[in-house]
Amino acid sequence: MNVETKQKIIKPFLNSFETDEMRFYCKDMIEQIPDYIFEMPSSTTGKWHNKTQCLPHGQIYHIVMFASIANYRLNLKYNKEKKFPDPKIRDAIRCTPWFHDALKCGDGSTTFTVHEHPLLAAEWVRTAKVEHDIDSETKELIARLCAAHSGEWTTAKRGSKIILPEPQTEEENFVHECDYLASRNDIDMPIP
Repeated sequence: MNVETKQKIIKPFLNSFETDEMRFYCKDMIEQIPDYIFEMPSSTTGKWHNKTQCLPHGQIYHIVMFASIANYRLNLKYNKEKKFPDPKIRDAIRCTPWFHDALKCGDGSTTFTVHEHPLLAAEWVRTAKVEHDIDSETKELIARLCAAHSGEWTTAKRGSKIILPEPQTEEENFVHECDYLASRNDIDMPIP
């Protein structure tokens, strides 16, 4: 998938960012996301996501739904004024839907979700260099949001012995809840 197509998909969501710094950073990072993320179903087993997200291109649909839910919640007065009063923090949260599953199938050598993909995404955020880079403290926040997005589901049923981190902070729990809602099989949105 070419960069122009990726940018067309994300443009409406980039408009929701409150700071240019984070908007440009997110845009640059999305250009690095493997193409398979834009083409694959969100669930590689047909479980755990709604019917639309289990179709081809379902992962990008899941990301759009996650980003939409996060934006709706971030725009609520309580979240904006009390929980996350810093617009840069809100924008860091807005990056997470796009980054959390960026390496869902690892290096792309498998067509199945790898259990440790939250940790792979976190490491990618920490080490990626882009034209409009951000400070290491904000990168670390986004990395932790990606790493803990699976919530209480920290262990694999088969294979992997890796234990994922559970959400600890308000931001981490917020991201997990948005991702969780975006993956429910009885909640759907029209495809934009």
